[in-house]
Amino acid sequence: MFDTLLGRRDSSYQFDGACFLKDIKENKRGMHSLQNILLSELLRENANYNNEEDGKHQMSSRLRCKKVLIVLDDIDDKDHYLEYLAGDLDWFVNGSRIIVTTRDKHLIGKNDVIYEVTALPDHESIQLFYQHTFKKDVPDECFKELSFEVINHAKGLPLALKVWGSSLYKRDITVWKSAIEQMKNNPNSKIVEKLKISYDGLESMKQEIFLDIACFLRGDKKDYNIQVLESCHFGAEYGLDVLIEKSLVFITEDDEIEVHDLIQEMGRYIVNLPKDPGERSRLWLTKDFEDVMINNTVSKLNNAIMLNF
Repeated sequence: MFDTLLGRRDSSYQFDGACFLKDIKENKRGMHSLQNILLSELLRENANYNNEEDGKHQMSSRLRCKKVLIVLDDIDDKDHYLEYLAGDLDWFVNGSRIIVTTRDKHLIGKNDVIYEVTALPDHESIQLFYQHTFKKDVPDECFKELSFEVINHAKGLPLALKVWGSSLYKRDITVWKSAIEQMKNNPNSKIVEKLKISYDGLESMKQEIFLDIACFLRGDKKDYNIQVLESCHFGAEYGLDVLIEKSLVFITEDDEIEVHDLIQEMGRYIVNLPKDPGERSRLWLTKDFEDVMINNTVSKLNNAIMLNF
């Protein structure tokens, strides 16, 4: 979207400056560091302010004659970030565009223009994967079938397509086959850590509800799941609403609770962090259950066992 707006040739989309502030929620250097990036890119000069109030004053006074395009990517506190990075409408010339991305639907206001990002369709997934894997639009014929295996596993998630594509760049077909086998059985740490950001921002009770869904309750009817969750957690229905707002789970047209495959993998990865199955909070695989029973470590379990026969 950022590149598309910059590439528009009609006068209404000509900007005096543009800035894409990536992964704002992960910023550890303070608001003033983000303001310095914005001012440096929009004014095309070095900015080095040491506190957010100075940065705010400079932005409000020096950008009044600028028509700008600003993208604030992945925010988790709308009012705070907008106050110090976008301010009031009179900070910028009419026609400026401020685009905010967030994983939390609760931050979206009634009057905001919303574009909900969905999983990439197949043709765009193929294009993105090829760009990162082969640096061209059409790969050698021998890699096409393996490419489709990776693309199908990503389920339209751009992050996964980029990470897996880059990791397979210039690898031979034998390595590809080994990597795909590992991909199906062991989540990629880079993908997990990115997806885990939303989970880490949850209160502990909501984390527990998410893990119950990821491990046991995916695909079941919403009403049934709420009954199950209410028997284990106070305020489970509210907790579920928060998970939906955070885009960790969603409700299908058939009123079932669903999770993206890779988000489910992330949840199960968290549960499986202890190497000893007897120390895990949840078990869903028969082999882990058998291990716990044979080694008599079931007393270490915190929460639940659910097996499908």
